[in-house]
Amino acid sequence: MTRYTSAALAVAVLGLAIACVGVTSADTRIEKKSVAVPGNQQTLLWVHSDLGDDCTGTAPRIALIRGPQHGEIATEQTVQTISDGTSPCNGKQVPATSVYFIPSADYTGEDHFRYKWMKQDGTPGLDAAVAVTVQ
Repeated sequence: MTRYTSAALAVAVLGLAIACVGVTSADTRIEKKSVAVPGNQQTLLWVHSDLGDDCTGTAPRIALIRGPQHGEIATEQTVQTISDGTSPCNGKQVPATSVYFIPSADYTGEDHFRYKWMKQDGTPGLDAAVAVTVQ
């Protein structure tokens, strides 16, 4: 698992397997997620993979737009099984990256971070804006 603090995230472009199933390379929407997380522990926020129509995946890159102020992000490259009954990829294993948030010790309150994933050729993908409430 790789961990990134806000200072490192501000300048890092990470080579990770991140994406969202069903999002085209020309899609520049912002995917928003708000979640409450327990304090003093790592919490899984998102799992991404970049799939083609044939259900094969590549490892997109992540460019951090804004890191968290009260914690750090950790990523872990994994293989995930797609579990979407409406997808032709249902049941297939694909490369993926899990994105975790680890709050600063004894912190409670709001935090935010934002990142963009890109295909290996640099084609932009989805922006992800994440708001966390540390309880």
